[in-house]
Amino acid sequence: MQELKYSDDLAGKANKYVAGCKATKPNTESEADYAGLGMTTLTNPGDDLKKAILDTYNDEGKNYDYGSNNCSGTCDNYKQAVWANTTEVGCAKNECP
Repeated sequence: MQELKYSDDLAGKANKYVAGCKATKPNTESEADYAGLGMTTLTNPGDDLKKAILDTYNDEGKNYDYGSNNCSGTCDNYKQAVWANTTEVGCAKNECP
């Protein structure tokens, strides 16, 4: 597992994305700014954003089987967070109409 560091560059990309108020993740194959990146998005997470993010990872982690590296349900966000090669994270939030 790599040391996880905060990236201002990734935060800038996240900020650019959330400013567009899109409800879906960017296409990492057709949108060059997001090529090769994993992204966790939450819409309407309530008042406690940090708790909502951690709850998402915790809930998805229950669906992950380490032995087979497979999910019994949704766990893509969890896998991104715990993937051994993940080295950077950046965050942004926005309130959309």
